[in-house]
Amino acid sequence: MSILDAARALFVRAPSPLLAAPVVPPLPIPETGEDYAEASIPSLLSPAQVTFDVARSILLEHERGEFGLSAALARVATRNADVAGALNQRLLTLFGRDHCIEPATDTAAGERYARDLAQRSAEADMLRDGVMLGASAGQLVWTFDEERGEQIPVLDPWPSEHLSYDEWDGHWYAATRAGRVKITPGDGRWVLHTPWSPRRPFFYGAIRNLAEWVLRDDNAAKAYSRFVELHGNGILKAYTPSGARGTPEYAAFIASLRNMGRSPVIPLPRSKDPDATYDVELETMAAEVSKVFTEMLRIAGGRVRLSILGQDLTSQNNTVGTNASSSNGMTVSGRVSAADAAAWAETLRAQVIRPWAQYRGRIDLAPHAYYDTEEEGDAKADADAAKVAAEALTGWRALLAAQGRDVDAVAAAERWGVPLLAPDAQAAGGRAARRLVLRTPGRRLGLPAAA
Repeated sequence: MSILDAARALFVRAPSPLLAAPVVPPLPIPETGEDYAEASIPSLLSPAQVTFDVARSILLEHERGEFGLSAALARVATRNADVAGALNQRLLTLFGRDHCIEPATDTAAGERYARDLAQRSAEADMLRDGVMLGASAGQLVWTFDEERGEQIPVLDPWPSEHLSYDEWDGHWYAATRAGRVKITPGDGRWVLHTPWSPRRPFFYGAIRNLAEWVLRDDNAAKAYSRFVELHGNGILKAYTPSGARGTPEYAAFIASLRNMGRSPVIPLPRSKDPDATYDVELETMAAEVSKVFTEMLRIAGGRVRLSILGQDLTSQNNTVGTNASSSNGMTVSGRVSAADAAAWAETLRAQVIRPWAQYRGRIDLAPHAYYDTEEEGDAKADADAAKVAAEALTGWRALLAAQGRDVDAVAAAERWGVPLLAPDAQAAGGRAARRLVLRTPGRRLGLPAAA
């Protein structure tokens, strides 16, 4: 037995009777024999290399499940202000919520598992790639915690440039320095986040829709900058009498124009009339010409926000012109955030928390970790609706009493989310146990733009 095997024997526990599967921390990777998979250098792609033809070729590879260049393209796209702003807005809408850990049961053991759970790392990277590419992966690094005396899984995001999907066998693979490794979600080593679909989720990645609009946005911005540089200051036309060149008056006139700033000056002979005077006129480009650039910037920015946020009403309200449109846009953003929270909670529990609970010996006590996306206004609206329902229930009971019939009050209470006492607790005159929910305040600071 090697030293590594002896050390592993100290930490790996006996298989849990609740799950007849290999315990974690996992054994070495079968394909390479490594305990930890190391990724190669990520693909490099500069903005100057990205043209429309290059972007289309990269997207064709992406739609075959190859993330090698599409991940690099997504990284280039985040240099665009509209992409970075929309992406940060979507992620901060989620991370600004309270993070909750709820026990699987109301027992003391269930609460102990919830309190011992500590997992809030690498989320931003995996959720960002999930939005942009449609899928992301991470590796669980099991680290011994001396205070607890046990192994703790730490989620390490896997570079998406080294992630691919094989259409033939239906499996995901990670390209490590030592070789190509099969990803098995939930095995205690790999975490695969596919918020849209477990099969071909890359078709839902925002990069497929926004890549060409980012190029149009950047091209319009460059053209607009050149336009402003050439025509923003205008051109001074200096009129001089014909034949005046070389005279003292002409020299003094030209010298006075040199103090008027950096605007270009063009001397123009006025006429052959010796009585013609000196004059200056400012020539500017018509304002309507610049609208072609600003309109392209507006449209491209809107398409980018639609691809990432699912709506653009909150940004275009000055065009739409009603507060109702902003309200509708916020509703859509709230639903997108709730979907992100639900998908991530499912990934987290199935592939991180359950292996951790299995390692501790009780997979049935795996807690639930999630972001609380319920708005305070929603809770008040639900309470008002429940009150109206209770008043309506009283009225229906009075109407049906003459016929000897009644309304199922329990079913109505369950319909409106009213907490009910269990029959045994009610008979004992007790009170239903309130489930422990551990809350961590959301991140209030700004999230740095994706690199």
